[in-house]
Parts: sequence; structure tokens; C-alpha cells
Amino acid sequence: MTAVEHLVERLHRGDRVRLFLSGPMTSVPGWNYFAFQHAAGIWRARGFDVFNPADLFGGRTDRPRREYIRAGVLELVECDVLLQLPGWDASPGARLEYDFARELDLEITDA
Repeated sequence: MTAVEHLVERLHRGDRVRLFLSGPMTSVPGWNYFAFQHAAGIWRARGFDVFNPADLFGGRTDRPRREYIRAGVLELVECDVLLQLPGWDASPGARLEYDFARELDLEITDA
């Protein structure tokens, strides 16, 4: 069974499954919003509750980085699965989310 099939099975059983999107933002043109919005749309269409950091602060990109990190961490503790977008491992913020998700014993998979 693939990771996606496993998540869909959990959802169909009635399990609460909240997903957290993680990936590079600050080093990517347009803050990588297209990739984040695209992935969020796919998972939401499957019925999942998805936290998309591109939606933080109404999509604004002018706030201090620490505010995005703090807000993201507060959301991550409420999630069940960390979904990683391509290039996550080159992003300091996404690596932090990965480490934190491991400490929380979250399921981690590719988006």
C-alpha cells in the first residue's frame, strides 16, 4: 500500500488526518506559492484538512521570518502528517519542520 493509499484509508475509517505542507519558500521565486497551492488543492480535493503555510497572514510575505516559523510550529503540533514538497531538504525552515515532526512522531511522506 502506498503512503497516499494509507492516508486515504485512514480518512475513510473516520480517523482525523490533518496534513502539514512543508517545502522551500524563501529561496524560490514567488515564495513557491504555486507548488504549495497546487499540492494543498490536490489533498483537499481528496477530503483532507491541510495546513498550507502559503496561506499564513493572508499570503503576505513581508513579515519577519520568525513570525512565519512560530505560526508554522503552532500549526504543526496540531497535524498528523508532514507532507514534503520537492526541495524541502535544501530549506532551513522545512528541515526544522522535518526535525520537529520526527520528534512529534508524525507520519512523514512526499507531497
